[in-house]
Amino acid sequence: SGLYVDECGTAYTANARGTNDGTIQKIINARDSKGIVLAGGLKEPTDVTLDRYGNVYFVERGESRIQRINARDGTVETVVDKQGVLVFGTQYWNDPRNVAFDSKHNLYVADFKNFRVQKFLFEGGDLFC
Repeated sequence: SGLYVDECGTAYTANARGTNDGTIQKIINARDSKGIVLAGGLKEPTDVTLDRYGNVYFVERGESRIQRINARDGTVETVVDKQGVLVFGTQYWNDPRNVAFDSKHNLYVADFKNFRVQKFLFEGGDLFC
């Protein structure tokens, strides 16, 4: 399970409860132990992070993809799929586990069994490799 805490103290968690019932939750304060489910029915979510616009990114390990929860409307969309789409000329992912942004808004994904970290760039608010 992954954890990200923003500058306001709001926690976001990736909870891999079982094969097909993992969740991404938002916990606004320490007394709100249950939190708000932002996405459910996920296959092994392992990590979560936020971009500078408040969009939630998470690794869905069981589907080998990176998903984004849109901050404006809550829709969930795939931003990088199991073929590594947006990673031109590379192999399939093999067990992606972690995701993070750097200070320049580049997205990094740890591809565990391929022994690599992949970097994705943002240009004009969209994801490019």
